[in-house]
Amino acid sequence: MKRKMERIFLRFKDNLKPLVRRPLLAAALLWIAFLTGLHLLGLPLAPETREMKTVRAYLASGENEVRLTGYVRSRRIAADYSFVVLQGVTVSAGGEQYRTEDVRVTLDEPVPYEIGTFLGAAGKLKEIQGPTNPGQFDRAFYCKVQKIGFSMARPEITVLGRRNNPVREMIARVREFVIARIEEVYPEDVRGPAAAMLAGERSLLTDEDTAWYRMGGISHMLAISGLHITVLAMGLYRLLTFLHLDYRAAAAVSTVFISFFAVMTGMSAATVRAVIMFVFLMGGKLAKRTYDLPTAAAFAAILLLLENPWYLLYSGFVLSFGAVLCLYIFTQRSRFAGGVILALVMMPAVLVCYSEIPLLGVLVNLVVVPLLPVILVSGGAGLLGGGVFALPASVLLRLVRRLLMLCSRVPYASLILGRPSWLQIALYAAGLLVFLFFYQRYRTKKRRFLLLLAIPLLVFVLGFKPRNGIRLTFLDVGQGDACVAELPGGENILTDGGSSTAYEVGNERILPFLKYEGIRRLDYIFVTHLDTDHTSGVTELLTAVRDKTTSLTVGCVALPYLKETDEAYPAMARLAEEAGARVVRVRAGDGFIFGKDAAISILGPDPEAETAPVDKNAQSIVYRLTYGDFDALMTGDVEGAGEEALTGRLAGERADYEVLKVAHHGSGYSTSEEFLSIVKPQISVISVGAGNSYGHPAEALLGRLEKASGQVLRTDRSGAVTVSSDGKSVRIRTMLPAA
Repeated sequence: MKRKMERIFLRFKDNLKPLVRRPLLAAALLWIAFLTGLHLLGLPLAPETREMKTVRAYLASGENEVRLTGYVRSRRIAADYSFVVLQGVTVSAGGEQYRTEDVRVTLDEPVPYEIGTFLGAAGKLKEIQGPTNPGQFDRAFYCKVQKIGFSMARPEITVLGRRNNPVREMIARVREFVIARIEEVYPEDVRGPAAAMLAGERSLLTDEDTAWYRMGGISHMLAISGLHITVLAMGLYRLLTFLHLDYRAAAAVSTVFISFFAVMTGMSAATVRAVIMFVFLMGGKLAKRTYDLPTAAAFAAILLLLENPWYLLYSGFVLSFGAVLCLYIFTQRSRFAGGVILALVMMPAVLVCYSEIPLLGVLVNLVVVPLLPVILVSGGAGLLGGGVFALPASVLLRLVRRLLMLCSRVPYASLILGRPSWLQIALYAAGLLVFLFFYQRYRTKKRRFLLLLAIPLLVFVLGFKPRNGIRLTFLDVGQGDACVAELPGGENILTDGGSSTAYEVGNERILPFLKYEGIRRLDYIFVTHLDTDHTSGVTELLTAVRDKTTSLTVGCVALPYLKETDEAYPAMARLAEEAGARVVRVRAGDGFIFGKDAAISILGPDPEAETAPVDKNAQSIVYRLTYGDFDALMTGDVEGAGEEALTGRLAGERADYEVLKVAHHGSGYSTSEEFLSIVKPQISVISVGAGNSYGHPAEALLGRLEKASGQVLRTDRSGAVTVSSDGKSVRIRTMLPAA
């Protein structure tokens, strides 16, 4: 027993040697562990100042008209607008002055305020909104990483003075020159990727480009990452030494150039990490010392986390450092094997960030990444010399685009798995350790190939999503409607999907939620009627499915049965068919059965009650969703004659609905007292946009609901509302805690 304990102690001591030899690595791990502990305990990684809390409390009280001053830290200029980020901000509110984090100020016209200009701004100060739906991009956290705490749109601007910063101003002008030259030199179809790769400017990217690069597993090429820094910095250093420049001068020139490039392109976490590690490499050459990658990465991590601890939870930080350390630990002779192991190790982080994995990513990277040096060099030459010098970059970018388009048409090129739980990640990590142990132990190609057959099992662990009942999620889409039903048999139904206030609601709210939940197929989309606030997101989804910019598929689109239709009706049917979906027209009396326990009964529209011209709201699709003892009534925008007919139809049926989707966003002209007395909902959900111009929900309706319904929830206050049931009991979860 004593000898066994001694062996364990000696093994433990041997494992500590790398940390003892690398004190910076040990310090970085301790610092990361400390910050992780704070996060797990629910404590902020960087506590807010008392002044920041005071300003937030002031805004929460409903007062947001303030005056502020600050220095221009950065600017972006577009064709018809611009914005600046102010630092050193002082806010005057309630007769007091407070120092706050930086403020993003948006202007209605392209005004090139110089870096360092001291501005005064008077207007409405707002907190940057976080996600209101699961899976939605967290803009508030993204801005927190950039130390931006508030935003202000269209204020009155006063120039109060200048604090010259010629270096930063020069860098800003170089960036603007580069972007202007890209728009002038490059063809429209490759302009977006060229701007992203050469200047870190993503505003020129189309939705198709972004989707194809993501599905191909090479979205890192559209961000200034460590790959770009390595290619440019090491390429320049080797070129200078090849030209017989002294290695010390070559190191200095390369370091200055890459630092300038990093500042010009925005100083992302991955960029800063790569620059620091390159400086370490050059420092080692100058000092004639061996370069140690873990030490360089640890030093970069310490600097970044000291500068802003919130980087710990930032996807760019996690993916960048994770990839570097993975490539260091699992060095392989075969680039393909190294790519597979890197993909496996990074898979949980990728799913936590994006909820899908590109199955062809390893192969696409093997083909495309070697082209990056040529694209960068030719692209840079094209900025100075014009179209002839940019021709190789344009040709290669077109080839990459063509390859990605072909890959997107391969079934399951990108696999939506959803966001895994911490238990799934732990089980996957344990299985991956076993896999890597045997992979290192087996030396023959045959045995290693057989071991690769275990990879689908590992993927299954991360993507397994058991269903123990029914779940309805009413998404916050602003002034509009969208509800996703996940049935116990695995079927998924989207009812409506549109908004009159939220921008790109399909791509930015509905599709991210579907990915978050691991929904790869919508079996049905019910379009209750063809108003834009119910269809804009559906149109975006069907367009993406048709153009293969998502791996989501759609089985059937259900439209209301109407005798007379406007131009929107055939357009939606045509788009659905182009997306590979079947189109059905439903009316009262139709029904759908899902497994043994779930069913949909169509209660409207009634074609016999259709008037001319048709009242689209009155002729909305209305249906009852039943699962065991659970009943939900989905009402679209039904009102007037349509609601009267529905009330009469429900009067002779079983009442007491667990969930009512309140019609027409809470309009005062719908959901009458008679209707509520029959339905008797336990939970009423109003899908409505904050501060909408229609006055929804109407006070009169809220009064009726408070009398008739057990609980009233609004998406403008609660965010997404999720109602789950096992067929007997009901559970409610809301996205925002204020509910």
